[in-house]
Amino acid sequence: MAKEFKVSVATLKRNFKRVQGVGVHQYVIAQRMDHARRYIEEEGMSCKEASYLVGYRSQSHFTEVYKRRYGRLPR
Repeated sequence: MAKEFKVSVATLKRNFKRVQGVGVHQYVIAQRMDHARRYIEEEGMSCKEASYLVGYRSQSHFTEVYKRRYGRLPR
């Protein structure tokens, strides 16, 4: 992303956090989890399908991150 915007990584991180209120990594995780939740709750996908679609290769890691974000297991 830094290359795309022609800024240093430090500048990208600083400005992103200033604007979004969270770091780049936390923002990406939040977006992935929000998409996964929609896939599971609204589209009826399995946890395995949803975790794969949002980029997790380990379902156990996906479940851990999901539980941390939403306080419950992805069902």
